Amino acid sequence: MTYSSPPKTIDGLIEILLSKGLLIEDIELAKKWINQIGFNKIKTFSNIFHVPDSRGDYSFSENTLFSYIIDDYKFDCFLRSIIFDALSHIEISFKALLNYYMSINYGSHWYLKNDLFKSAFSSTTDPNFQSGYDKFILKLTKDCKDSQDYSIRKYNFNFSYPSLPPSWVIMEIISFGTCSVLYQNMLSTEIRNDISSKFNTNQKFFESWLISLSYLRNQCAHHQKLIYRTFMFPPKMPSREKNIFLKGHKSIEHDSLYSVLCIIQFSIQSLNIDCFFKESLHDLIEANPQINLKELGFSQNWTEEDIWIKI
Repeated sequence: MTYSSPPKTIDGLIEILLSKGLLIEDIELAKKWINQIGFNKIKTFSNIFHVPDSRGDYSFSENTLFSYIIDDYKFDCFLRSIIFDALSHIEISFKALLNYYMSINYGSHWYLKNDLFKSAFSSTTDPNFQSGYDKFILKLTKDCKDSQDYSIRKYNFNFSYPSLPPSWVIMEIISFGTCSVLYQNMLSTEIRNDISSKFNTNQKFFESWLISLSYLRNQCAHHQKLIYRTFMFPPKMPSREKNIFLKGHKSIEHDSLYSVLCIIQFSIQSLNIDCFFKESLHDLIEANPQINLKELGFSQNWTEEDIWIKI
């Protein structure tokens, strides 16, 4: 099948919304929003208000206002902002811990020693395919060559061997996701435990948290919608008594936004990071009573959980 739907004018897009039963209080303001964020973004945030019909199409639920869609969009924007800020703190701390333990034990260029990593990552039996480690080094080499970072340029000017800078410099340019992959593939169980213990969990749970958090970080960076959806790579939640940090852990959907928010706040609390994520989230939710917290996965008594109690 060939896609053949032609682009539509702003007026045409307004007509589509009106024909599906959306109530637009101010047509000119609606046009401004479509110009500002695009019709596809409007449509994405309108999904919660759709009523599907037998033809596979939809209409808006009765009395749905255009402003409801924009209110949800604004909430999502602010939410992404506070999440991204919190994840930045967690990412920086994780990178610092990873670099510290590995460099103290294996030297300034530990990441160049492929024997420190699991064989499934560091080698391949097929000569036609590169290992995950080889791909990592090739990309890192290119990134360092192209980088305008002062420390990297200074190293390249002053040193020829090793060909890449020490790990504490490298940590400034590799991504959260790449660091997560390195952690998951380190041979040293002791170091993986040392790092995960700083987050008050064990390495099995921590690995799943890293995948969830780095995925969410990328979603925020690319302005993806966070509310009213499920998430790939849900974090594992501790269920043993000594590891539980949520009283309502049994009722939480692991692929919900709330579960990842809990991991963020627990990590901030465990690392004793000077961050106002919890307070900002409370303020944002209180300012937006229209948001259906149950649909975001929040438990009924979430404000009574230790990690969310206001001080």
